[in-house]
Amino acid sequence: MTFSRLKIHLAGPVLSLCLVACASTPMPTGDVDRSSMLVQGALAAEAEIYAPVELQFAQDRVAQAREALAAGNNKLAARLAAQAEADAELAMARARVARLRSAADAQAAENAKLRAELLGETP
Repeated sequence: MTFSRLKIHLAGPVLSLCLVACASTPMPTGDVDRSSMLVQGALAAEAEIYAPVELQFAQDRVAQAREALAAGNNKLAARLAAQAEADAELAMARARVARLRSAADAQAAENAKLRAELLGETP
């Protein structure tokens, strides 16, 4: 085999390998949109009252993910979107716990009032 034929036969696999190695990360627009929807869910769960720090982290990371997406940094955008999802889920969970704790405290106060009435301990 001559040198020029060897170059031709090696060119195909080398080009294929380069194309595979240079493949970019797909655009994570779905991830960013999903994290944005989770932030909206956290807002609906009153996270701005019960978990404002976590909600702010989630909102900031969604904004950063959108900026990274616009800049073409898909890896960073995907990572920030995942972090925003985690922060939004944490904010929703903390808001739910706070609402449940508040309801339990209100029920305990009502129970104490009824107990006092039944035992004749009202002032």
